Amino acid sequence: MSNITYNYEIAKSLTENEKNRLICVFLNAPAGVHNQADWKKAAAEFGSANADSMKVSTATIFKKLKQASDGETTPAKPAGKKRKAAGQDGDDAEDTPKPKKGRGKGKKAAAETNGNDSSSNETPVKPEVGDDL
Repeated sequence: MSNITYNYEIAKSLTENEKNRLICVFLNAPAGVHNQADWKKAAAEFGSANADSMKVSTATIFKKLKQASDGETTPAKPAGKKRKAAGQDGDDAEDTPKPKKGRGKGKKAAAETNGNDSSSNETPVKPEVGDDL
């Protein structure tokens, strides 16, 4: 096989089955082949921060595959909930907490807010027992 290079952006257009076939071939290649990758180019094309982070993430994937083949399972990390910005999705009614109910107003405060204060000429408030007139 000659020294041909391939473009990752073009490879993205492959079908899922074609990608799986390439993964299978890659995983069944001799171990030394994996280390011969152009890590700088791979990191740049994939969008990784740098070649070292690409190597680490690839090693993590191999470790995960090895653990799965050995029958070990890695605990799944729970996905964190992210809050949506106000008005982002249009479903603000579900995300908005309901206001708490108050204890209510006393009789005197309720009468004042309903317009039944002592300055109006409507029905007078009945004095309570023990009040001096």
